[in-house]
Amino acid sequence: MRKMKTIGIRGLIAAGTIAGIMAFTGCSASYSLESSTNTVTDVNGNKHSTTVEKKTENGHTTTTKTVTDNGKTIVEKTENGQTTSVTTQKPQNGRYENVPVTVVNASDDDIVELYISDSTSDSWGDNLLKNGYVLEAGDEADGVTISFDENTTFDLKVVEDDDEVIEYNGIEMKDINENGVVLTFKGETVNVKPAGFPTDNMEENVA
Repeated sequence: MRKMKTIGIRGLIAAGTIAGIMAFTGCSASYSLESSTNTVTDVNGNKHSTTVEKKTENGHTTTTKTVTDNGKTIVEKTENGQTTSVTTQKPQNGRYENVPVTVVNASDDDIVELYISDSTSDSWGDNLLKNGYVLEAGDEADGVTISFDENTTFDLKVVEDDDEVIEYNGIEMKDINENGVVLTFKGETVNVKPAGFPTDNMEENVA
């Protein structure tokens, strides 16, 4: 599908900083985040770290374990007794490969199509919501991966159940790491945050 730049573009959001995210952790009584990190440096000066985060929201608990070893990161997420694992490798050139993406639909309408494309590309590529999957209002979905470096920007497009098309252009991935990205769609805007931090009740960072 070829990109069509139209006047229907309604949102442009830059990634927020981790410090800004943490400032909002106390805004919701239904949300808590516990985190611990253990880092060991071997005889060659290489750092090996393990971070465990336990997020509880509205009585629902998700545990994420992140192991970083010599440029490789393994993220294990346990939710409802099920554990999923994603491995990402950061090459010497600083580019992140196969970074997991969580898509949150915080709008009032269902999303029936989702596209994520490098801003330099002329094509939107395939719909990332496969087999007729509908991301209903208030729900979130995993299973999408992207690759990028600090200079990469993305264009996003969603098609809602009423056939309205919304495009978000020039999404930056600065301040995002290999542990994952959370994209939260809410009407005319989209928030881009590192995985493991709350996305609700936050001010929108509009570029």
